[in-house]
Amino acid sequence: MEETEVASGSGDPLTPERVADAEFKSAFRGLDPIEVRAFLQRVGDELRAADARVAELRAEVERLADRPPPLIADLPTPELAAQLGRETARVVEAARDAADEIRRNAETAAAAMLAEAEATAAELRATVEAEVTELRTATEAELDAARATAGEESSALLARAETLLEERTAEAEAAAATLRDESEQASAAMRAEAETLRDDARAKANGLLEQATAEAEATLEQARQEGRQMVAEARAVRERILGDMAARRDHARRQLERARAARERLVAAIEDVDAHVRRAKDELHGSLAAAKLAGDRAALAVQPDDEALLVADDDAVGAPRETAGDLGGATEDTADAIDTVTEAVVAADDPVPTPVVVVADRPVSPTPIASDATSRRSAPVFGRARLPEPVAVGEVAGRDGDAEEPVADVEADVDVEVEVDPTRLEELTAAGQLGPVVRDLTRALKRALADQENALLDSARRGDAPVLDDLDRPIRDAAAAELVVAARLGASVVSDAGADRVDAETVAGVADEVAAELAGAVLERLDRPAEGGDDPDVLDARIRGLFRELRNRRVGALAEQAAQRAWAAGELAAVTD
Repeated sequence: MEETEVASGSGDPLTPERVADAEFKSAFRGLDPIEVRAFLQRVGDELRAADARVAELRAEVERLADRPPPLIADLPTPELAAQLGRETARVVEAARDAADEIRRNAETAAAAMLAEAEATAAELRATVEAEVTELRTATEAELDAARATAGEESSALLARAETLLEERTAEAEAAAATLRDESEQASAAMRAEAETLRDDARAKANGLLEQATAEAEATLEQARQEGRQMVAEARAVRERILGDMAARRDHARRQLERARAARERLVAAIEDVDAHVRRAKDELHGSLAAAKLAGDRAALAVQPDDEALLVADDDAVGAPRETAGDLGGATEDTADAIDTVTEAVVAADDPVPTPVVVVADRPVSPTPIASDATSRRSAPVFGRARLPEPVAVGEVAGRDGDAEEPVADVEADVDVEVEVDPTRLEELTAAGQLGPVVRDLTRALKRALADQENALLDSARRGDAPVLDDLDRPIRDAAAAELVVAARLGASVVSDAGADRVDAETVAGVADEVAAELAGAVLERLDRPAEGGDDPDVLDARIRGLFRELRNRRVGALAEQAAQRAWAAGELAAVTD
């Protein structure tokens, strides 16, 4: 930063008061004002002492010049002339030596100040003090010597110089005037030279300060440019992340809408197939009654001769004759054939196939077709088929809109495990290894729901009321371990040591919410009275349909949301700690 010159003009004489009272503008990275002020005060004191000493020497010279010389009469003429010449030459030589010494010291001090302006201020002060002390000591020694010599010579020459007083008075006055003029000229030359050195030093110091200021400003501008570039890069990364998150959100919404549309199409197809099956069953019941009547009429129309003929024909063909026991078995075969219905659910755009009813190739018995046990066994099958079950997206449509694949037989009692969308898993894994955690959390929640479903089904089979207490604890325990893994992944993004500070307490709130949502759904559905009352089959169907819906429709999305919230909780825990 720049440092301004002294307040007064640089061409004025440099006095101790000007040095001590010099003012400077404060600037960034400038010199310490306290140290500068102290140094200037000391320089001013030294200059003031030097000026006082010069004035004292001048007064002493004038006093010696005004002293009456020794009587000329007491001294021989050659000795008197030689003594006066030597004394005058000694004084002039001493003044010149002092001027040369001061000039050399000033040049040395200026060169030292120029070479080490700010870095060696302490050394410069020590050098100046040493030089001033040496100059003061030398001057005092010379003055003492001059005083002693002058006293001795004055005492010796006083008596002898009285006779030459009048003649040499004019000569002494002329010599004193000459000496005074030479001293003033030497002082003026020294002041001019000192001013020149001071101006040169000030100019060089200002140049160095300007150069340092320019370098500092260039460095500051470079730092500002780097800061702007970093801010721009951070904004670009933020916009890219927000765009990626928006694209993922839109992709998830499209998948959800596709799944909903596929679910509606499948529900409609299942209901249509169920209607066809019911109509086929009703028609089968009517055809069995008609076959019974036709068989009775044919049996009454058979004569004994005709019966013998039929026996002969049967023996010729090799077909065994049916007995009453065989006819009784036909009833069971017919009932089993009625229950064997092949349903094929295809895409919504394909026509629904006509149900195929397989009937045994035997005479029909007039025994009633469907017993109570058969009715009870068939009711849960079609009841489950009519439930609006959601279907995983991967089972209905491909990622790029390929043709839909057929769904498994709706009569199957075993639920197919629904995995998280593989593409979504890859995206989550690339975003921070969260995909495997979502997968494991989904499996853990499904296992917990399967255990609860089995317990409730056992109670229903025994005829006991379902126990709905403490449903959330197994779900919470199953989710806690995987949520801790997700939280540690999130904490490791913030800092390497952040994962060590994550524990079950960090994700306790998320685990409680997951358990509350799933357990609340079970309580809400099973606490409501059913149309079938306490019928075990109805309760069985309700339990299976409820847990199938939870596993296929809610667990996947809930696991993904919980893992993301646990990730955020881990990041927050790492930042807070």
